[in-house]
Amino acid sequence: MASSKGYRAGISHVLDCNLVEVVKSWKSTEGRDGKTFLPQPRRHFGVQEASPTNADTHPKTVFRSQPGVCKFWVNTSNCPRPSCGFSHPSGQALIDIRREWVRQRRIQKAENSQLEGDHHGALDKKMKGQRAAVFCQWLVDTFGRDFLHGGAGVLDVAGGRGDVSFELFTIRGIQCTLIEPRPRKLNKSQHLFLKGQPNAQLSVCVQALFDLEFLMHPEYQHLADCSLIVGMHSDQATELIVDTALKLSKPFAIVPCCVFSHEFPDRRTPEGQLVRNYDQFVAYLKSKHPLIKNDFLDFRGKNQVLYMTAAECRTST
Repeated sequence: MASSKGYRAGISHVLDCNLVEVVKSWKSTEGRDGKTFLPQPRRHFGVQEASPTNADTHPKTVFRSQPGVCKFWVNTSNCPRPSCGFSHPSGQALIDIRREWVRQRRIQKAENSQLEGDHHGALDKKMKGQRAAVFCQWLVDTFGRDFLHGGAGVLDVAGGRGDVSFELFTIRGIQCTLIEPRPRKLNKSQHLFLKGQPNAQLSVCVQALFDLEFLMHPEYQHLADCSLIVGMHSDQATELIVDTALKLSKPFAIVPCCVFSHEFPDRRTPEGQLVRNYDQFVAYLKSKHPLIKNDFLDFRGKNQVLYMTAAECRTST
């Protein structure tokens, strides 16, 4: 028997224990009657228990596993314990248990990834393959098509395979330039689109690293007349997009994802903490200007967008 002190981590059902004190050993407990300690079997798959809800978050569903079913057997059809006290179903029963386990895991993964303040339903969001389309539609709704198409158009920084620039330029006809050190790589659906639209074209792709001096380079000065600088999961370039946009009083929209704390050890939150996780990274980026706003996109994964409009940029100058 033991008492423990600790704190609850970000996920409500995880307890991170940092101090354990042994109060009484099981062996010395009165009334034991020579019995050895055995954990209670877990409960049925699919039994839902109401978990504490928060006014700012969606209620979460907690699932328990089926009683007496060996977890090793369910996962691998193999049990390493010679005298396992749990059951080892076979045939259709095992297939059904595995399907239910996968279904519940998907639900829990979606619910656990829900960011605070996200108004989109955890189970109703678009798949990751639709991220570019969702982001581009949000850009059109927020900034307007004519604005995006103005000047040198949109700069898609660290655009990876080029999904955002493909959606903006090739599908929607909005001027856009992809800035990415690696060659563009189209996926299967994009190849099919081009095959069905023989007159469709790809945006310009500048294979270069983006930094604070990029738009000052003689070769790329014409891109300084861009309407908007964007980055969706732009990795190490995310902060550079914000800094460049603020320096040039340009509107921007970024969807932060990875933090790369080991590459940027000097980052600090407004409270002076090291920037090590996603929430701290978002707070750090928002602290760069009081007019930076946020919104949430309707797709799974990291879907928070930070942005400033042209009107806010004019106000800040």
